[in-house]
Amino acid sequence: MPALSGERSAANEPVECRGEGQMGREYCPHCREVCNMRVTVAYRRTSGPGGETGTTCVKTFHCERCGQFVRSEEAAQPEAGEGGSSESAV
Repeated sequence: MPALSGERSAANEPVECRGEGQMGREYCPHCREVCNMRVTVAYRRTSGPGGETGTTCVKTFHCERCGQFVRSEEAAQPEAGEGGSSESAV
């Protein structure tokens, strides 16, 4: 899969968040109908109980019409140097 332009991890390796850029249609509780969603992607550094660090991709979905928060998703990203490669095999 192609690397995202402009998004880099601390090790200057490309990170990828599946589904990024996909604007879906979901039910907005404020508008009370199915609307387009605005997706915002942020990357957050996390640390585990054993001291290992990682990167988490956080996607938030807001209604395009009224701006109401609808939902969010979190997905762990592979660290460069862990498991050999930062690319996922599909």
